[in-house]
Amino acid sequence: MKRIVAVALLVGAGLVTLLMTGLPKSDIVLTNARAVQVEGRPNMFMVTMTIQNDGGPVALSSVSSPQAVSVSVMNPFGGGSPLIVPGSATSEIAMDGAHVMLMIDGQGFSEGSLLPMTVTFADYGDVSTKVLNASADTMVMDHGPANGVLVSDTPTIAISAPEGITADGGELLIETENFVFRKAEDTVPHIDNEGHAHVYLNGLKLGRLYGSTTQIGSLQPGKYTVRISLHTNDHRPYLNDDGPAAAALSFEIP
Repeated sequence: MKRIVAVALLVGAGLVTLLMTGLPKSDIVLTNARAVQVEGRPNMFMVTMTIQNDGGPVALSSVSSPQAVSVSVMNPFGGGSPLIVPGSATSEIAMDGAHVMLMIDGQGFSEGSLLPMTVTFADYGDVSTKVLNASADTMVMDHGPANGVLVSDTPTIAISAPEGITADGGELLIETENFVFRKAEDTVPHIDNEGHAHVYLNGLKLGRLYGSTTQIGSLQPGKYTVRISLHTNDHRPYLNDDGPAAAALSFEIP
């Protein structure tokens, strides 16, 4: 009898705690999922979203949607490397990095409507979100070299990791010449030799950078390349004689 009472008390305490704190939260949350129609292809969309990972590092393995004819992850700058989402960090499925290509049959995904999508992370599971058809109100930024900017005093960049990068992550030091970091509003016009940087890990965009240091979250074992490129206030890439003004740092986590 005492054992039954004790179990009942434990169950009751658990229910009270659940009611007070709410349902357990996922380590991975997908937000700001948006789809933009590919020009000239009414049934094809490029999908972007933000990944907030409050847990350990995970590999993004696939995407799916019950309303899609086809949907896949594209990583044109990843060199075939696994798409690892660092732990305790925010990253982005972005137009200028790894992104999702979505094809529909032309029905049921009008401007302003939502489409269900599931992202699968290896050794973690599925995380679902709703993708907004934002074709009507989204300004597509062209980060390609064809839209780049050449200036007389060419900006340069170098990357180092003075303390090294381990499975727990690490800090990167960014050194530039002929360049000033500035966090500007989107309405601020271009000014030569100032702007921000974009950070990518094996093709996955980790975000924008407005200073000389940045932190990489925890990582799974494997080979990695961090690439950082310099951009104008209006988001165009700076160029040099060889292409985009960028630098890369490769390392391996045993």
